Amino acid sequence: MQLRRLVIAVVVVLAPIGAQAHTSSSTYGEVHLEPRALRYVLELGPLETNELLGLGPYARLDEEQIRREAGSLGRVVAAHLTVTNNGRPCPGRAEKVDPQTVGERRTGVRVELRFECERRLEDVEIGYQLFFDKDQRHQSYTKADVGGTTRHHMF
Repeated sequence: MQLRRLVIAVVVVLAPIGAQAHTSSSTYGEVHLEPRALRYVLELGPLETNELLGLGPYARLDEEQIRREAGSLGRVVAAHLTVTNNGRPCPGRAEKVDPQTVGERRTGVRVELRFECERRLEDVEIGYQLFFDKDQRHQSYTKADVGGTTRHHMF
């Protein structure tokens, strides 16, 4: 009887408790410069898409649902990105929101945004505030073609 209590006690002590670790969220962006505008293409994975829509992390959205929510997704993403040129704000809006799939599996959403500036682009700054309020380890891998040179940046 003593041995059985000991085994039960050891099993209870060593039993795993809910894990606290999780994979941090990430997005991928591309910046395209035009004379007076900046286009920002952002790719969101399924977890990030669900987060922006206020759904559980494992909700399954099909292409039709994403298309129905395209306006909402575009507005939320645009509200969390800022662009300035020479210190002046460049208003932005989502131009296109499309589901992304690989074969039969949905892999996320692609959001194309356009920021119009009053003057020719010279000293451009991009502010990115998506997901940091919920995931301090969030990262956005972004690349830009600047004068024929590809530059990489991580927010």
